[in-house]
Amino acid sequence: MKHIIFSLLVIAAVALGGCRYDKADELYVATPCDTSVSITFSAYVTGVVNDNCISCHSNANNVSLGGSINLEGYDNLINYVNDGPDGGSFMGAITHNPNYLAMPQNEAKLDDCTILKLQKWVNNGAQNN
Repeated sequence: MKHIIFSLLVIAAVALGGCRYDKADELYVATPCDTSVSITFSAYVTGVVNDNCISCHSNANNVSLGGSINLEGYDNLINYVNDGPDGGSFMGAITHNPNYLAMPQNEAKLDDCTILKLQKWVNNGAQNN
């Protein structure tokens, strides 16, 4: 008897569309990346670097954890932005370009919107603003 009731409940759920939603585009609406705003070092880049890089690439940890790469502060970071085209090793590492060691190491790549905003900062001259 239990099997019959369970079977009827499953059939009813399927027939009524329970636990199913065919309109994924309505459920998973992508939030657009707004790169029209000004991307500044102080208001945006510093936060991204602090959240994703500084634990290894700081004044205190760059030798022991960060391969002697120090990204703390504009004067240090700009060296890795200007050491090659299109944002140098900084952008190469965070975009997981195969010519660079992918960063953050052993972590997922930064989201596309964050990368686009950092690239905009680089394209606009990577100013200390």
